[in-house]
Amino acid sequence: MSDNEDGSRSRKYHVHHFNPLDKKTRSVPHIPLANVNARRSFRSFMYHQPADITPEEAHKRYVREMDRYDSEVLHRFFEYYGGEEWMYEKYIPSKRHQRLQDRASEILSLHKKLSDYVLNGGILAPSEDDSAVKDVYARRIHDDIFPACVRVNNLPSSCTRAEFRALLPAEGVRCVYFSDPLVCPPPGLARFVWVTTDTVERAEQLCDVLHGEHEFGAGGEKKKMKLNVETETPMRRNAQLPFIANQPEKVAWDLDHLKQLCRILEHFWNVPSSFADTLEALARTAGTAGTAGITDIDRVFVFVFFIRRVFGYDYWRGTQDEEFGVSLQRYGSDMVRTPIGDTTPSAEEEAWWEKHEKEVNAMCEKLAGKDVEGEVKALEVEEAGEKELRERVTSGIVSSMMEEKEGVWKCLRCEKAFRGKEFVEKHLNEMHKDVVEQRVIQKINKEIGIEQYLKDDKKVVPVIIDPRSMKSHYS
Repeated sequence: MSDNEDGSRSRKYHVHHFNPLDKKTRSVPHIPLANVNARRSFRSFMYHQPADITPEEAHKRYVREMDRYDSEVLHRFFEYYGGEEWMYEKYIPSKRHQRLQDRASEILSLHKKLSDYVLNGGILAPSEDDSAVKDVYARRIHDDIFPACVRVNNLPSSCTRAEFRALLPAEGVRCVYFSDPLVCPPPGLARFVWVTTDTVERAEQLCDVLHGEHEFGAGGEKKKMKLNVETETPMRRNAQLPFIANQPEKVAWDLDHLKQLCRILEHFWNVPSSFADTLEALARTAGTAGTAGITDIDRVFVFVFFIRRVFGYDYWRGTQDEEFGVSLQRYGSDMVRTPIGDTTPSAEEEAWWEKHEKEVNAMCEKLAGKDVEGEVKALEVEEAGEKELRERVTSGIVSSMMEEKEGVWKCLRCEKAFRGKEFVEKHLNEMHKDVVEQRVIQKINKEIGIEQYLKDDKKVVPVIIDPRSMKSHYS
């Protein structure tokens, strides 16, 4: 092994000196970030080390450098994106409170819409459908997502839910499912949004409405952007369940626990009606009007379909996402049953079933006896601290937006003059309340949000890439 004249390692050494720290999963977004370089690989780091460095010391130095780098990325990422709605909802107590209330309202609306959809029989395939008759394991339901659905795959992360909903027509829209910007495929941060409509024709009309440039950026700098919009089509393949899930005793276990889980989720979100009753009402009318009768396998399919779309819980994968749009982008369509398999389960299938049972039981135990009011109450202490900070910050910001000269008070925002301080304060709080609120929440975010963000063990941190090449060191 030869060394370079400057004492650094030769390229031949680096090519064969592999370290697992060079590898990183690509399951998070890859974005450019102002004033932050792409993460250095271990190989790149070693190019600049002295020839006599030991592997152990090189590893320690690399870890220390990456710790400093990770800390810088965290702070810079929050500085750049921390003021967007999806970040506020995670780290500002009052915004988390508001999101819980909004989510409860959304769930009530989705619960009613999808319950009506199921009760009207639209979810069942016609009895003359060959798959409904020949294959007892077929997924014999119509998915409300396809084909009367529009997908937007590049909604700016800065766009709020209210901003996007304002673009939609008042009639014809059934459901709106938002994803999370941190679940998007690399590169970049953007939200996927699915909008289901009453008919395919309405979906096509909605595409025409959403095509073209739109202005985004509520409460901040406005930017124009063209949305990528298309009518959604069914995914060609669905992930398949292990054959063990088809055993009659397993189907009975799933049906019993799905009923239990649905009741628990309805209680948690204060939903007054029961979907189990809706499904049984449908079962009593099934077999008429061109539909086949409902089996327990059908009931399981419908429960899984309903719980995932309303509450965001993917029963088969055992994952809880805040809403269906996040789950849909992360995993795609619902899992389906396979008609092919051995009657004697393999060790892998037994292990899958054991894991499935544990996940479902853990979810039931986690939420049993709890409700959304309890979640809101748990935020009271944090909200009290935020309220105290808000009062202090608001006073300072309002004061900074006015000035007094020769007994005349002036609003620095619009240059209007007033006879007294109390009049200009009232003017600012009424006429410029959006600007005041924006500055107040930014200040609160710098003092409270960043602290909560750094303490969050589940936060997703994007990989920083070189904007010149739009590639990371891991590509």
